[in-house]
Amino acid sequence: MICQQKQARSAISDVLGIGVLFLTLLALTACQTERTVSLEEAKQITATFDDSTFTPPPRTISDITEFLDKHATTGSEALKAMQVRADSEPPAGVSGPALGKFYLVRAEAARLLGRHRQGITDATKAIALKVPRPRPPLIVLQTIHEELGNYAEAAEFARRSLNHSGSSGGSVFDNGLLSIALAYLGDFEGAAAAFGRMQNKMPETYNWISAWGPYAQAFGLIVEGQNHHIMGKHSDAEAKFRKAVTDIEDQIAGGYGENEPSYAGGTVGDKRRMLNAYALRLLASSLAGQGRLAEAEVAARDAVIGQLRHFGRYSGQTVEGLGALTEVLGEQGRYEEAATLARVTVEIYERMGAGRDSATLAVARQTLAEAYVGMGRWDEALNQFSLIKAGLESDLDTFQRRFASNLSWSVAWLETGRTDEAMTVAQLAYRHNQRLMGAKHYNTAASQGVLAMVLAKLGKHDEALAAFSQAVPTLLSRSRGSDGEATNQAARGKRVGMILESYIDLLSSIRGTAIEQTASIDAAAEAFRIADVARSRFVQQALGASSARAAAKDPALANLVRREQDTIKQISSLYGLLANILSAPTGQQDSQTIASLRVRIDDLRVARGALSEEIENGFPEYAQLINPKPMTIEQTRAILTTGEALISTYVGRERSYVWAVPRQGEASFAAVELGREDLSDEVYLLRGALEPNAATLGDIPEFDVESAYALYEQLLAPVEAGWKDATSLLVVGHGPLGFLPLSVLPTKSVTLEPESEPLFRRYNTVPWLARSHAVTMLPSVSSLKALRGLPAGRAARRAFAGFGDPWFNREQAAAAAAEQEQQVAALTTRGLTTRGLPVSLRAAPKTQDVDSAELADLPRLPDTADEVRSIAMALNADVTKSVFVGRNASETTVKQMDLSGIKVLAFATHGLVPGDLNGLLQPALALSSPKVVGGKDDGLLTMGEILALKLDADWVVLSACNTGSGQGAGAEAVSGLGRAFFYAGTRALLVSNWPVESTSAKALITDLFSRQAKDPSLDRAEALRQAMSGLIDGKGYVDPKSGKTVFSYAHPLFWAPFSLIGDGGGGEFGS
Repeated sequence: MICQQKQARSAISDVLGIGVLFLTLLALTACQTERTVSLEEAKQITATFDDSTFTPPPRTISDITEFLDKHATTGSEALKAMQVRADSEPPAGVSGPALGKFYLVRAEAARLLGRHRQGITDATKAIALKVPRPRPPLIVLQTIHEELGNYAEAAEFARRSLNHSGSSGGSVFDNGLLSIALAYLGDFEGAAAAFGRMQNKMPETYNWISAWGPYAQAFGLIVEGQNHHIMGKHSDAEAKFRKAVTDIEDQIAGGYGENEPSYAGGTVGDKRRMLNAYALRLLASSLAGQGRLAEAEVAARDAVIGQLRHFGRYSGQTVEGLGALTEVLGEQGRYEEAATLARVTVEIYERMGAGRDSATLAVARQTLAEAYVGMGRWDEALNQFSLIKAGLESDLDTFQRRFASNLSWSVAWLETGRTDEAMTVAQLAYRHNQRLMGAKHYNTAASQGVLAMVLAKLGKHDEALAAFSQAVPTLLSRSRGSDGEATNQAARGKRVGMILESYIDLLSSIRGTAIEQTASIDAAAEAFRIADVARSRFVQQALGASSARAAAKDPALANLVRREQDTIKQISSLYGLLANILSAPTGQQDSQTIASLRVRIDDLRVARGALSEEIENGFPEYAQLINPKPMTIEQTRAILTTGEALISTYVGRERSYVWAVPRQGEASFAAVELGREDLSDEVYLLRGALEPNAATLGDIPEFDVESAYALYEQLLAPVEAGWKDATSLLVVGHGPLGFLPLSVLPTKSVTLEPESEPLFRRYNTVPWLARSHAVTMLPSVSSLKALRGLPAGRAARRAFAGFGDPWFNREQAAAAAAEQEQQVAALTTRGLTTRGLPVSLRAAPKTQDVDSAELADLPRLPDTADEVRSIAMALNADVTKSVFVGRNASETTVKQMDLSGIKVLAFATHGLVPGDLNGLLQPALALSSPKVVGGKDDGLLTMGEILALKLDADWVVLSACNTGSGQGAGAEAVSGLGRAFFYAGTRALLVSNWPVESTSAKALITDLFSRQAKDPSLDRAEALRQAMSGLIDGKGYVDPKSGKTVFSYAHPLFWAPFSLIGDGGGGEFGS
């Protein structure tokens, strides 16, 4: 609810940012002189917007912060002048209209400084003193009330202004302002009528001699776009906003009337730039509403930079631009950067002299508090909330309506141990949402879920269980999910995750108690089901954002999905409007408008339900991808085959949970006193020997088998009864367990023997889990159902297609052309000791510490060309027709090929996580740059594009991924890529967990496929297990010159770099 209010306030505050423009325009347009210009002539001056050359934004906001510092003094004199105007005393001896003019100027200055009460008082005095032009103070009042969320009063002042403008040119702007205000009130008929009147007057603007005519036309586009946007028709709004931006930028470039003065100070050039930034902010909002966050960031950045250049750091225009950019960053989950900009916004408001009771300052503080909550910096969040409350103590109505029931406030209280305060806010939010939106609304469920968290913390387990039981089904309902806010998806997902984790904790706590018996539930089984949803919520959100791509393969499905998505956006937007209207004082609510909105929402919900049902019935695979149903233990057991057991894990903040489900027999469950931070430390300790950044063999650390066995004892031993008798384990890892293959855990305590030759041989006696059990990873429990439902592959498929050694820049292409044939990693002793020999670890992207990174910055992987050739030969494929390297390893090649007839696909290239490159918001595979090899694609095969592929593959090999990259984001990225490949028609993925050693990786993959080719009955998981054991027990690396073994591959760095993700079965190779 609060997030919806914030969204509406954000949009409305953009209107306020150009209030001064309208004040000026209304004063000027009444006396415009006409000239003869035909409509067709006027049309020739406009231009179309070409967005075909989209450039992604930089990885960080360092350029924005540098720009803020650079322009810290720009416009400082104008700020001082505005502060002087706002603080000035009425001149002695002045009265009547002249004094009214003084109060009008002071009111506008106060408004721009965020001093709303002073602005209202001064503008009201200006009207009472009968200023010569009554419309300007009316527009100041309208603008302030919109900023305060008093939409009914804002509309009333717009009507009063319209009464004064009559049929003059000023009515163009009055009707536009009225249209926007009525739209935010949900009075769409009234908004359309006002817009119609504005349009009827618009032809006159083509005959205005001054520069205000083109300006008015751009404003008309913005009003039309704003009406679309408010109703959730974001793509229609986008088109209008883009056209407005282009037209205004043309006016700025043309320079006509640039220095023409305006009524309340400044020039036409100033007003154009304000309007342009306003249009850019609205464009950013409409793009964010469509999930196009990289493009939204670019538009918001442009708005900020333009305002900084012209007005400087300390201006109302700049803070509005910063607010839009901060919101987009929050949507991307970039909370630290969002907090940076929010702090700047607060500082600017304070420097400008906004009072403690300023609503705009309070909104800026709330934005900062939300960013702190996203980072888990609870005390700092509470400090901002406390400052909001203290600042608005003299305006309790605004505080109660906008801030008092913020759920993030309750969560922050709870996380700092202040349960009484948390309870107060949670109860207030729950009652507020229940009263306004009803018991089944998503926001009501979210507040009830937070309330349940507080009850659980207080030890009121029976009440907490009842609250969770009511809230969670609504929170997990995709239908009800559309009721919530259209934006703030990252924060919403994080909060739902906290609620679900608290529910899992509670279920574990009541297991075996009277509460469990009274509720007639199996607590462990219910926790198993909820954990699958909680674990995959971020991946599911990313897949949902790419749903249009997934549907593109079938025109009928694509049409249904587009209509459903449009309906969802409209429902969400209308619910936001309804929430705002119902939050207003009762006297400002229009019962007829409220009833009309509810009918419109109900009609849309019915239409959405019908579309959803049609999609689920006609396209079940797509429905399972976008909205997978959480599986019960019994449903899971039913799809396991003989010899299989499923191990599901959930890593919570304070403890972890493990379930082991066998094909037959009782499932096992254990709560492990090992929280997320401690488990991360243990996993990173073990991974330190697996991705050591070693230059020589001697640099490779010893693998800590004692710590690995301790982890086995903590996680797997307690549930041995559920998996020990199986031969094949299906593992759903979570958090840090997503980037440590369980195969490297010893099943017994062991002490390593002293080092001897060959190097690393002593590891071959360790009782690794890989010795006794094949291990397959799953993105989620529900994904197993989809995988087991795939039909058998067609027999007529070709054996292989592989892509490797892509060129990311021209230098790499030139180097490849100059290279001579050489054996990859051909190590010789050259008189050196074994430990001094170089080790060929594959390069990985290193973009985390740079502000801007593009495809051209990625390191080349030259050895992967030989790797894909080796796989081709192992599968008896024609190397000349199945291997695509260098220039041919391009995105265009992948998309133009018929991949549906390939059994095994290999992508030996970098797997990227969101944020690795500029503008990258979803997992991707890096292919040859179009700047090097040509083509219209961007060189990144994203998760969304993978969803649109048509495959029939038994394997997809991703041999240069890193599940530990991006502080663990790699595991989520691989999970997302896996889900995408499975939907496209893949049965299993072979994915690298860390930068591999080239020779052992090639040997492992070649042996894996050779084993399956020789023994068609061998399933995928067992083939991988045998290939791993083969490396452990094999000769290791043999010097090609001397024929001697240089080092053993028994260290897990060499034999365990790959995980099998998906369906580990498929005994008949190629079937």
